[in-house]
Amino acid sequence: ASVPGGLTVSLRYRETLGWSTLLFGPFERNEIRYVARFLSPGDTALDIGANVGLYSVTMAGAVGSTGNVIAVEPMPENMALLQQNLSANQLSNVRFFQCAVSNSDGQAELHLANDSAYPSLLKVEEQRGTGKSLSVRLRRLDDIWSECGQPRIRFIKIDVEGAELPALQGALGLLRASRPALLIEANSDQSLRELKTFFAEINYSLIQPDGFLPHNYWAQPAESAKLG
Repeated sequence: ASVPGGLTVSLRYRETLGWSTLLFGPFERNEIRYVARFLSPGDTALDIGANVGLYSVTMAGAVGSTGNVIAVEPMPENMALLQQNLSANQLSNVRFFQCAVSNSDGQAELHLANDSAYPSLLKVEEQRGTGKSLSVRLRRLDDIWSECGQPRIRFIKIDVEGAELPALQGALGLLRASRPALLIEANSDQSLRELKTFFAEINYSLIQPDGFLPHNYWAQPAESAKLG
């Protein structure tokens, strides 16, 4: 699959990312282009729920050799392909964390799915569950950020299959210090209501730019919206 910047990503053709790309063209095309335009050389960005790297590769190319990407992904097979995709594009500006994120540290059971894009800490959607689980490490994003030296974060993409709110609750220090923009998934009405409440409390606006899929939203500090 092609992504902005003349880069490519290898996908598994039997899984959603692969077969939807074969049938319909680039996956989340408008969102990925939006992110690529938003980021600039030298920025630092986070990819939470990085999967096999569609966004990580795009982000790493956009921030260039003077920027950095922090990629977080709990599934070992996804992490392996993510690293291969970055290597194939000769991108060396990504730091990896194989874990899940939440509002506390510890261990948790990641419920597995028949497609590597859908494992969840909460509930596997769309009847994709296998009934199996994987014990994974839980970390707070604030702790990952601190381990990386607390850089100014320009952008965060979060797609963690329904566990977005706990992920954000574990990143309050980062959000208050850096005030990054976010691309975030809300895969249910309840999730969207919770996210709207959370972002309102930290003075962020939640919007849906033209062309975004119905479950994808852009969050930005209210002061950025006022500045246009």
